[in-house]
Amino acid sequence: MSNASDRPISTAVVTGGHFYEVVGFHRLFRSLDGIDAYIQHMDDFLLAPREERDGYDAVLFFTMLLEGPHGERLQPLHQIAANRQGVVVLHHSILAFPFSPFWRRWTDLPNLTHSVDPPEPITTEIADPDHPITAGLADWQMNDEIYRMGGPTADSRILLTTSHPHSMRALAWTRETGGQRIVCYQGGHDHQAWTHPAYGAFLTRALAWCAGRI
Repeated sequence: MSNASDRPISTAVVTGGHFYEVVGFHRLFRSLDGIDAYIQHMDDFLLAPREERDGYDAVLFFTMLLEGPHGERLQPLHQIAANRQGVVVLHHSILAFPFSPFWRRWTDLPNLTHSVDPPEPITTEIADPDHPITAGLADWQMNDEIYRMGGPTADSRILLTTSHPHSMRALAWTRETGGQRIVCYQGGHDHQAWTHPAYGAFLTRALAWCAGRI
């Protein structure tokens, strides 16, 4: 008889508000071992029946919607927190909903002032090799977008950093609040990052940790 740890991690992958390479993005999630991904726009996620939203082990956001949701439309996001469902805030999603205190509690970014450079070689450094997500991973280099901005506060646990002179220092960090596990990861603009084995390994582990599997 199987148990919860034997089945794939059911993951809502929520998009909206930003262009992305559709084929490459779908291929990325098809390549993640043990991840059962359902890619959908934010509108579809918010309007889905509650029992469907509650059924996901983790929710990954790849959205850059800048306004809202407000009022009742915010309730599904509050419900994710109440359910203690794991959350991954990926790439441009760290810049989403700039006026939302709720989203800022997830991302822990007090200052969203930023500029963006086109993809170029950037080295990712393992800052915390003792965390289950990064244990056994080594530094890697890939082409990715550069975000010039500040990082999270001391309330977050930094997993990945870079010494790139133009990039934000922290690239990935975790938060645990109210029994909920959250991973924020700046990396992953397009196929140049998505096809790198280390990127896929980190993302797979991030989802597993958020879902309480590791």
